[in-house]
Amino acid sequence: MSLHETRLVLPLPPSANRLWRVFKGQVRKSTDYRKWADDASDAVSHQLGGQARLTWFTASITLPVTRRDPDNAIKPIMDALQAGGAIQDDSMLRGLTLDVDDDCPAEWVSIGLFEAPAPRAVREVQEAQRRAWEAAHVLLTEHTAKLTPAPYGRCVRVRDLGPDNIPAPMAANMLALAERIMGRRA
Repeated sequence: MSLHETRLVLPLPPSANRLWRVFKGQVRKSTDYRKWADDASDAVSHQLGGQARLTWFTASITLPVTRRDPDNAIKPIMDALQAGGAIQDDSMLRGLTLDVDDDCPAEWVSIGLFEAPAPRAVREVQEAQRRAWEAAHVLLTEHTAKLTPAPYGRCVRVRDLGPDNIPAPMAANMLALAERIMGRRA
């Protein structure tokens, strides 16, 4: 069951065979692709209406019947979703379904984005960060009055960070510092 679902409609991207061109020995985005990418990312941001971007997600793409390979549309669509702010990064895709539908208008692509759980390894790191932050926060909060501003001022301000925005190394350092302070002040 998905907690978050977003439906978008984008113009059909150019074929993957027409995305790149060689110009004076350098590979560049083709004019058609640049124009499509700008239009598609604008369409994404307009349709989002201020919705938060998804981190881990699954996608369902429905294409019209065309003569080209359906899988050639995936990369430009994912890039437009990222540029338009619908997703944080297309590398966080957890699953994809691709359909070709006779009823889909010839010049449009229908996209469904669904929130997905983070991989187990990421969830474990996030849980470890949360536990370290909670332990360090409790220790620092209980003993803030005992700290002098000069040597520990930076660490006391760090306690205002939350478990969702504190880097793992910082959480570990906070916990280690808090334990050292407890050992000295006990």
